Order: sequence, then structure tokens, then C-alpha cells
Amino acid sequence: MFGTPQPTFHDEVQINDESRPQKQFGNVRLTDFITEDNKFRCLKMRGLPFSADVRQIRDFFGDFRVAERDVIIDKQHGAPTGYALVFLESEEEAQRAKKALDRQFVGKRYVDVFFPEVKK
Repeated sequence: MFGTPQPTFHDEVQINDESRPQKQFGNVRLTDFITEDNKFRCLKMRGLPFSADVRQIRDFFGDFRVAERDVIIDKQHGAPTGYALVFLESEEEAQRAKKALDRQFVGKRYVDVFFPEVKK
């Protein structure tokens, strides 16, 4: 939505008899999405319940404009790791969200919300 970089998925894809791709295993690495240009517009979440989905994360950011495509859930071998990235409209909005949401609860777990580091 807000210039979110296109994901680099590391999926193993198989084609079934109907020629439709099906994900077998997938890794989504959050570091693939963080750049110098967007590192202050995105927030990293740590401590999410493994069951947390995009809708729950969007609800958590309820007072902030976050579209589904602005949420990226970290996965290792197709399973959530408890980390996610959320891209916001501006650095100011990200700063406000960080201040308001850090150490708040998603379900029964509190989550850390912080600015990510850029992969070198």
C-alpha cells in the first residue's frame, strides 16, 4: 500500500495434476522487506502468538491505517515464528504506533513493537 517492497519468498512449489501451484514449505524473511528508505515507516513485532494472523495484527493497529498488504508475518518452514513487520504511512505514524502499542497484548501475550534494523 505505501510502497511496501515486493516480497522475496523462498517457497518450494509443486504443481499438482490440475496445474495449480501449491505451497509445500515456505520461509518469509522479514529482513528481505526492510530497506534504508522504509526502515522508519515499518515496525517489527516480537512475541506474537503463533496463531496470530494478518487480521489480528490489523486489529491490534486499529487506530492506524494498515492494509492487509502492509502486514508481513515471518515464517520458517511454513510456520509462524512470532515476528511480523507492519508498514505505516509515514515515519510520524510509525513513531506514534510504536509509542502506543509497545508492550501491549495480542491475545494473552504482550508484544514488543520496535523499529527494525536494515540487513547489511
